[in-house]
Amino acid sequence: MNYLAIVIAAVAAWLFGAGWYMALGKPMAALGTTPDEMAQAKTRPRAWLPFVYAFVAELLMAWILAGLLGHIGALTIRGGLISAAFGPASSSPPWRSTTASPDATRGCC
Repeated sequence: MNYLAIVIAAVAAWLFGAGWYMALGKPMAALGTTPDEMAQAKTRPRAWLPFVYAFVAELLMAWILAGLLGHIGALTIRGGLISAAFGPASSSPPWRSTTASPDATRGCC
């Protein structure tokens, strides 16, 4: 297993997600906060922790996918179909851990 490729994939996915939410997301509207409240939230202790959780989830998803592809030999049509079928199911729990809570008053931490 190529661990450098796993780390690079996790970093690329994390940066893509950051760009995606910066360009298309409206986090303040989704949370129902004002810009002043958002600036105040950034000064709280451990305000950076959700970003660490997101990166750990990306790292876990990259590691799961690398292991899955390594074990089934995805260089064939059959291997590609198997990875397409089981890949999303195996990476769903880490992905769901980084999504916003439906109850915005609760927050993530």
